[in-house]
Amino acid sequence: MITTDPNGLYNPQMTSSPRGGIARSGGDGSYVYSAIAGRDQMPVVFVSFYDALRFANWMDNGQIVGFQDATTTEDGTYTITEQGILDNTIVRNAGNRIAIPSEDEWYKAAYHDALGMQSTDYFRYPAGSSTPIACGFPTDAPNTANCGQTVFDLTDVGSYTGSSSPWGTFDQGGNVHDWNSCSWDRARSRRACSIAA
Repeated sequence: MITTDPNGLYNPQMTSSPRGGIARSGGDGSYVYSAIAGRDQMPVVFVSFYDALRFANWMDNGQIVGFQDATTTEDGTYTITEQGILDNTIVRNAGNRIAIPSEDEWYKAAYHDALGMQSTDYFRYPAGSSTPIACGFPTDAPNTANCGQTVFDLTDVGSYTGSSSPWGTFDQGGNVHDWNSCSWDRARSRRACSIAA
């Protein structure tokens, strides 16, 4: 259990917002985190780009428990430094298993016709279809998603069981926005994409 939060990975909206899903109690040095009942299978929200990179590092490092340092969150798939954050120069290190996908990787997982089911290489929608997705409540029907403010809340990951992408991914066309390895470079007012190794 990580009991301190020197990098500010926890956002208080994770508890205070109706869409939040993680509660934190205690004080610095004795923090305790828990999933909010009924929201434990929903995607985590209020996560920054650098929080996502640190999560990938933590997963790549074997989910080691301890202080946020090079063995837990600050090194692994990405070497995270204060200067790298300021300069927006953090890139994926070679040879790691878990990473934030590049924009191309995300796009291929969502849209690529892996089985050659149509005349083009890519579907128009991320549920293996070139027909518009129907927004609705969770179902096993194909080509549906949590979109268009139909549900007005998050849904459990993978709830639309008939609507996976051709590669078997879920929820790329609804629920919440996904991070990819492009971040917003505030200093230059543009998107900046790290280069995949």
